[in-house]
Amino acid sequence: MQTPIAWCGLVGAWLLFAGPLYQAALELRAHEIARDRSYFAATVSAVPKPPRISYWWWLVPPIRMVLERRRSLRFRRALIAALSPKDHEALLTFFDKATGWMLVAFGALLLATKETLGFVHSPVAGLLVAAGLSALSALVVALRIGTTERQLRARSLDPDASGRSRSSR
Repeated sequence: MQTPIAWCGLVGAWLLFAGPLYQAALELRAHEIARDRSYFAATVSAVPKPPRISYWWWLVPPIRMVLERRRSLRFRRALIAALSPKDHEALLTFFDKATGWMLVAFGALLLATKETLGFVHSPVAGLLVAAGLSALSALVVALRIGTTERQLRARSLDPDASGRSRSSR
């Protein structure tokens, strides 16, 4: 039987994983890039895509991977050149925030996995439980964000959402 302290450590570690995931979703959703996807879609469609690499190169996979990497870098450079300096800065800020939050979440995931393995005492079962709890955490965050977006969308489409509460009429 596990002690209450062990349970607190386990639950706390998983909350330390779910918290950064949720905060990342909130902050990145509020970022100007996430709010104005249409501009970047137009920019991406305006940049000509490099020609596709022949499937024959899969006969020599290392060369295929090098060619695909070069193709991707060419497109990325062309896309960055098509952006204004302000939009390029906004894109870099977005990726920096995303990277920071994902590093925090990954560190918390490692701690939560360690706590889970110490709690379950079986490596295979512990990893399965950790995988399940990480998927559950991501699902809870996605559901919470989705619920918030639906409520905001419903409120903005509501003709009575003119700033007055329904009870004040």
